[in-house]
Amino acid sequence: MLSSVHMTILDADPWGTWSYDHTPANKILDPDDLCEYLAKAQDYPDELGRQAHISLELALHPKLSESERSPYLGIAEEAYDDFIATGDADLTARLIHTYLPIILPSHSKTERAKATHTTRARTLAFADELMVMFSETEDNGTKRQIIGHAAELLEVSGTRLLGYTAVPSQYRQDRAIPSVDGFRYSWDVTVPHHDATVLRPTLLQVKHRDFDDGKASYHKDITVHRVFRSEERMVKDAPKVFDLLRTALQINGLHDHGRFGKYMLTLAKTLTKAERTRAAA
Repeated sequence: MLSSVHMTILDADPWGTWSYDHTPANKILDPDDLCEYLAKAQDYPDELGRQAHISLELALHPKLSESERSPYLGIAEEAYDDFIATGDADLTARLIHTYLPIILPSHSKTERAKATHTTRARTLAFADELMVMFSETEDNGTKRQIIGHAAELLEVSGTRLLGYTAVPSQYRQDRAIPSVDGFRYSWDVTVPHHDATVLRPTLLQVKHRDFDDGKASYHKDITVHRVFRSEERMVKDAPKVFDLLRTALQINGLHDHGRFGKYMLTLAKTLTKAERTRAAA
């Protein structure tokens, strides 16, 4: 059992102290190691976030059989629900929770329909929450974070409208700390290939800012996609991303159908090019 001093350090630095947090995003962790991490996190009631993220990795682990993964489905679902209920979850965890019903496998038509319905309701609620949070803060740094998550929500929604089974990346993938071969290896959206025989998915990193940060040194495995074109300036008091998000989700309010059509065309081209690259690899 860790001492109270160590617990204080963990509480003060909830993401970055544990060895689990410092593993490269492209590394598939050993299931036994993940089980140890999960058991350790479950010793601390305040570590709901880690319990959720680690149990989700186990629930989807490619090296475990369906029966071995099955016990972690309920653990992940309960941990994410409890984490969201605390009000302490960050926006990345909230985005994962929004799509959790369709991230976790469904085995029947009824389960799939229920998962789709729940995800739709959560998506609308999360989009509304982002817009309310944006209007209620005066902090430009917070505004940029909210715009960024709205862009990620738009990206998942748009990609799914194009017929892909896209889902948000897992927390360790999105919030990767170590670089890989000297390059950033993190992504926002995982997009399985249309051809099920191509196992490598498209790893989509979403960029929404109006300056040239899209050319940051990301690993060649990562596909960087811009929500806005380089000539489009971000208007922080009324960002276009919210209009596009309303259009994608068919929410009442200001829509931008013309720009949304252009956005979807660009997104489709990005995904098609990425699929061809992965199919040829």
